[in-house]
Amino acid sequence: MVAWGIPAVITVLSASIFSRILGPTEYGTYALILSATVVTGAASFQWIRFSALRFVSEKPEDSGVDISTIRVAFIGVTLVLSVVALLFLILTSVQFWLVFLTLIVAVLQASFELGLSMARARERVRTFGVASVARAVLFLGFGYVASVSITSGASLLGALAIAYFIANLFLAAEWKSSDKWATGHLAKYWAFGWPASLGAGLLLAITFTERFLINNISGTISVGLYATSAELTSQMVLAIYIVVGLTSYPTLVAANARGGAVAVRSYWRRLAVLIIAAGSIIGSIIISFGSEIATIIVGPEYRTTFMSLLWLLVMSSTLNGIRAHLLDPLLHLNNGTTTIMGISATILITHVLGIQVLVPRYELLGAATSSVLAFTVGIIITWWFARRTHYIAIDFWPIALFIVAAIISIVVNTQWTHDVLWHYPTLLYRLVVISVAFAGPSFLLFRRSRRPRPSE
Repeated sequence: MVAWGIPAVITVLSASIFSRILGPTEYGTYALILSATVVTGAASFQWIRFSALRFVSEKPEDSGVDISTIRVAFIGVTLVLSVVALLFLILTSVQFWLVFLTLIVAVLQASFELGLSMARARERVRTFGVASVARAVLFLGFGYVASVSITSGASLLGALAIAYFIANLFLAAEWKSSDKWATGHLAKYWAFGWPASLGAGLLLAITFTERFLINNISGTISVGLYATSAELTSQMVLAIYIVVGLTSYPTLVAANARGGAVAVRSYWRRLAVLIIAAGSIIGSIIISFGSEIATIIVGPEYRTTFMSLLWLLVMSSTLNGIRAHLLDPLLHLNNGTTTIMGISATILITHVLGIQVLVPRYELLGAATSSVLAFTVGIIITWWFARRTHYIAIDFWPIALFIVAAIISIVVNTQWTHDVLWHYPTLLYRLVVISVAFAGPSFLLFRRSRRPRPSE
């Protein structure tokens, strides 16, 4: 939990500080460049990361050949990406520093994520946590210096590159292996990973596309306002899903190897309740205490936008978290990476169409609404395909009660309810409402967790 919780808190703090220092225009520039960088890295390297998680998790104690093959694949992709960047510079008029920074950050980020994936697959929690915290702290420090001294979005990207470079040193041991790499392993990785890599690239392209479309329709200032609100909200919401789902995929792989579909269903049933419960509680807290959160983490120029988009951004982040950390692992386990690629493309197309229709009329509210619609479509389609894996088993009542508790606490604590019925509640009142609403479901979950489980 510390391995993801502390970095998530620091990331929220970093976005809050940097957006205040740079302002909407420069922060919007940083968000646009970073989006292009993340998509480049995901499309190029994500197939290796997914393969590392899948195949190293199967044999964590005997993964020397896998690690050597991962190392060779990473070097090969880096060389190809460098050649592509060089050709891009020759054939276009894009500035050298922009292409260079994009390439450097994409490669360093990919190396860092691969190192984390190998540590995660081998359950080296300490290494995972130290590297994650180091990256977040380093970016906060170098980013602050860059923001204050240079005050440009590009300087913040340079600070990110430095943070990734130093953080990679903490993961150097994960890359060590004296075994020879295997062509067969590389072919297996590619066959398994390329659809997942393309799917991940398409999902990350959602952020890239929405920001560039908003930039074209409303300008860079709007990108800064929207990116700040979306990033802070998604970090707060997704942090809880990442913490809960950190070991979900390796555990599912191990359960499948140990007991087959029966063991997977037993573990997934408990995971589903835990993820829905955690998401319901954190979503209710964020929406109920939105005004206080806005005062603390965003500057005055962002607060109106943040508050107007908050509930939509919480919804889209929640739907995305459930899909990514609860349903997608089942498709990966079933080798359904091609299916994930198709779902990702559908989400992207839906979001692009939604932005084109809604943003000209409703501006940033339209962009957030489009995001909710896109991830709703995505989770429905993913659920339909995940059901066909025969790994799903639902514990209905705890999940239903947590969802109802979230709806009740949000409705009772909203500004609209109190404008109609009575004055806006105090902090204590809202906290009591949330506590009472979730007391029953939490007690039920506790009682069920105390029951002895049938042997798998």
